[in-house]
Formats: sequence, structure tokens, C-alpha cells
Amino acid sequence: MADTFDFQIVTLEGIAFQEKTDLLRLRSIGGDIEILPGHTLLLTAIEFSDVTTGSKLPKKFVVGNAFLEVQKDKTQLFAGILEKPEALDPSRAQKARDRANKRLASQEKDIDQKRARKALRRAEIRLRVCLEIAKKSRRQEISGKAS
Repeated sequence: MADTFDFQIVTLEGIAFQEKTDLLRLRSIGGDIEILPGHTLLLTAIEFSDVTTGSKLPKKFVVGNAFLEVQKDKTQLFAGILEKPEALDPSRAQKARDRANKRLASQEKDIDQKRARKALRRAEIRLRVCLEIAKKSRRQEISGKAS
């Protein structure tokens, strides 16, 4: 069995990301999934989710309106929404989370609770990815100073 598999993130503009990887983690509509080399064939819808690819030097993305197709020779994530790490703004995500929490706490009848919960989930995913990237960056700075 191979140690890696071909992985692509495809958007309406075309292939946005492509690499050979040994790991893919994300959340499908059925829950968290992990794809490894030799995974069984699969086609599933993906919730708004953070995506981790690679175990040694992981890369992070945020996707939405997506589905995942695992084939024998490649795995493709077709995403209507793709946010690369460099495009994520932690202060904007924090403000979005605060707005969603305020809406959820509101007693107003015209507040769409389901929509507010989805907005909160999206903001929290973005914040989590920003935090993970910041931690990774600090670890790299520390290991660079120790060298």
C-alpha cells in the first residue's frame, strides 16, 4: 500500500490546492472523518469545516458548501467556499462570533436562531484555525532561535 495519496481542493475557478499527502481530516455531515492512504471509496457532503492535510507538516484550510470524493487513485474536495489560512482574519472572526453570541442571547422574536448558530459555528472554526496557525508559527520561531 502507498504511503501517500493525491489530494486536490477544487473550486469553481479550478484546482486551488494539490499535493501528495498521508492524511486528510475534516467534518462530513456524518461527523469527523480521517482519510488515509488506501481508504475505501467514499462520496460525502462536507459541513462548514476546517480541513487538515498532512501529518508531518500539516496545512489548514476552511471550506464550506463542499463534498468529498475518495477514489482509488485520488481524493478531491469540491468546495463552494475555500478560505486559505493567509486570508483568515482573527479579529473579523472574533467580531462575527460576538455578533452571533449576541443574537443567540437576544430574546427578540425576529432573530433566526438556526442562522445565528451556523454563523457562530463558522466564526469558531475560523478562530480555531487562526489559533492553530499562530501556535505553529510560535513553535517555528522558538525552534529557529534554538538552532
